Amino acid sequence: SDCEAKLHRNCETDLPTLISRHLPDLAASLCGGLTDASITPEQFEAHFLTYPQFLEMLTSGGASVVNDSNLVIRVHEKYLSWEKAAPIMLSVMLFKQPLPSEVICEITKGEQNVNISIGTGRKTSSWFGWFGSGPRVEDIKKEATDFSTRTEVKENSTNLTTCIETKNNSTSSEDSDAACRSKSFRKTLRLSSKRLAGLKLNPGSNEVEFSVTTAFQGTTRCKCHIYLWHHTDKVVISDIDGTITKSDVLGHILPVIGRDWAQSGVAQLFTKIRSNGYQVMYLSARAIGQATITKDYLQSVKQGDVCLPDGPIFLNPDSLMRALRREVIDRNPEEFKIRCLKDIQSLFEDKNPFFAGYGNRPNDAYAYRAVGIPVSRIFTVNPAGELRHELAQNFRT
Repeated sequence: SDCEAKLHRNCETDLPTLISRHLPDLAASLCGGLTDASITPEQFEAHFLTYPQFLEMLTSGGASVVNDSNLVIRVHEKYLSWEKAAPIMLSVMLFKQPLPSEVICEITKGEQNVNISIGTGRKTSSWFGWFGSGPRVEDIKKEATDFSTRTEVKENSTNLTTCIETKNNSTSSEDSDAACRSKSFRKTLRLSSKRLAGLKLNPGSNEVEFSVTTAFQGTTRCKCHIYLWHHTDKVVISDIDGTITKSDVLGHILPVIGRDWAQSGVAQLFTKIRSNGYQVMYLSARAIGQATITKDYLQSVKQGDVCLPDGPIFLNPDSLMRALRREVIDRNPEEFKIRCLKDIQSLFEDKNPFFAGYGNRPNDAYAYRAVGIPVSRIFTVNPAGELRHELAQNFRT
């Protein structure tokens, strides 16, 4: 009806919706540090500008809030001064549309990234691109002059075979023409829509077995699950270490020796979320080599008669030592999480599938905001098992 259409248009143009869509990570802090680019996510979160502070600064008769030298605005994964952030914010608030991307890039050029390593290193926009690196490929080419890889994907009675043949190209000018005429194939971890349709997946979880045969290592098999969801499904994200487990480090160790280290009531919480129609997705910066241990642990969590609901588990496609360094030493696991979530988000075209997020660190909250989850639906869990709402810092349950 006309009334429903009008209501829908109003919902899409109201200010909270616009900010959630176009400025998902918008926040202000009085941490300072713009001059020497020394801001860390922890410092920014520790000096958040709250509404009472904002009112006090306006009514105290002191300097204006926007003129405070310590004021830092976080927007578009950058730390900006008010002078640079104002045009980006005003465009959304006054004209209900964001500035063009090239204008935003020009405004934020040279400013500090929220996480410096997010924009450096590998240039791929997909977390799948993190598998391997250039030097490793070159080493393989040096070791083998001709090899073939055969990949078989089996799902129930349906067999899908993908043959990938790669021939090493000669570097000499004499063989360059022949190399150009030869047919080449690109390795990929993504199946096309046509091949996915050929798998005849069922709604929910589907078990798939991969077998890879090489001339050097023989045949290796591994199993995984492909989840088929409807494009209108709403997804709730949960961190694992420190959120489902009681701490980051001990959450890795104690379950291995048979000790229960899960947060009290976590199984009931996510079971109720699932029973209300939301899909549950588990996201962790653990290395992909820990996939089996992590899956077995999540399946073993049982509190009373309730277990954790089934859902896909996304892990860091990196080595164990590198993942541990990023989690414990560098303390920037959100680098992987943001890329992973944005990659998943792109599957849903113009719709944002992520409804809410649970974590235990400011890094988790930042990663969720970066993919458009409103702050009102972001929750953090402390070591005592208390659930805290990001908007109401003093409210715990």
